Amino acid sequence: MATIRMFDNFSCGVVYGIIAAGIIWLVFGQILSSNKKIGQLHRTLDTFSDSDKQNLTAAKIVRRSLFGTLGCIFWTVALIWAVYLLWCLGAALREICI
Repeated sequence: MATIRMFDNFSCGVVYGIIAAGIIWLVFGQILSSNKKIGQLHRTLDTFSDSDKQNLTAAKIVRRSLFGTLGCIFWTVALIWAVYLLWCLGAALREICI
């Protein structure tokens, strides 16, 4: 009778793929939210929601846009590192599971 291994190549790849897709999805979501903040600098005040208009000043809009730019750069670098580390982990798992 054939024995069923807990982590054969297929199940190891499925678990790895789900984890890798989740990590990339989370980082990509952060990039998209930072990208939305970048565009606030060039929007008119009429397009902001009423809850944001109460304490909204020009300095706050510029600050949010700057933090959005820095956040977008940070999360893009984090995405590159995450893809590299996931690639290294995938190579290590291939060696272990084979």
